[in-house]
Amino acid sequence: MSFVDILLTLLRGAGYTLLVTLSCAATALVVGLGIAIARELGGAWLSGVLSALVYVLRGIPMLVLLFLVFFGLPASGIDVPPLAAMMLSLGLISGAYLSEVFRGALAAVNPNEVLAAESMGFTRFQTLRLIEIPQMLRFSVPGMVNELTTVVKYSPFAYTVGIAEITKQAMALVATTMRGIEIYAALGLIYFAIYRLLLVAVRLINRLINPPPPLPAGMPAVLRFAAHASHWLLYGLMFAQPLVGWGMLSAAGYPIVLVGTWHLPAIVPHDDSLYAVLRPLHTVLAYLLFATFLAHLGAALTHALIFRDGVFQSMTFRRR
Repeated sequence: MSFVDILLTLLRGAGYTLLVTLSCAATALVVGLGIAIARELGGAWLSGVLSALVYVLRGIPMLVLLFLVFFGLPASGIDVPPLAAMMLSLGLISGAYLSEVFRGALAAVNPNEVLAAESMGFTRFQTLRLIEIPQMLRFSVPGMVNELTTVVKYSPFAYTVGIAEITKQAMALVATTMRGIEIYAALGLIYFAIYRLLLVAVRLINRLINPPPPLPAGMPAVLRFAAHASHWLLYGLMFAQPLVGWGMLSAAGYPIVLVGTWHLPAIVPHDDSLYAVLRPLHTVLAYLLFATFLAHLGAALTHALIFRDGVFQSMTFRRR
């Protein structure tokens, strides 16, 4: 079994990994927003109760809470499905951390804006909905992204409750082949790819909501062209790479498992000669994507540390 075959075998559980990650992240977002809003609208007693709840949740290990939900609640006659157990445990703990992120972001809202809204006759709920929450969400983007990466790193615990995600696939493969180094190295690469995929999705959403400021007026035309070209090349490769991989697997006749019994349809017919073309193309695109990423990173550091012209701030979530 080659390293590529190992990757293809592990990818059978990637759909479950994405499902667990996105489900728990959505649960955490709802819980975090609910706690933050309830703290603002509720009285002192409710704020105190929620603060105590957040304090407790942040101090409980995620695996302990998962076992408590999945193995403990059935003893009381409450059966919890594996995915729901992950959402209740990881979602609650991540939601507690997100509530603190939102609390700090709310504190960063200019109090004069709140005062102006109140002087215009806004109710407390209207002020929160129209003035504070939109700014809170914008200020919270870095913290939310950081918590999303934490959810990705905690998602392997899903194998302990029987979800066949990629960690469980890796453990089963190690048990049958005894090639732990290669298999777990492939597992790490897949998790890194999932992490990068989610970050790209967040970055695209952020760019649609908050368009980047224009480049400095004094920037040379060559550097301006390189900035735009590398930007579009990077995003183009991020979409082309998985599409070529999809076509490569389709040409090879491999089943492309999304989640459980759900399979992606073949986008090209089974053809060994086409597979022989797409496989090296997929490799070339992978190296080109990595080189473009390194060039993008090098340019960002150059603007941040040498030129200091504000371009680096436009590439991140920060604003000048």
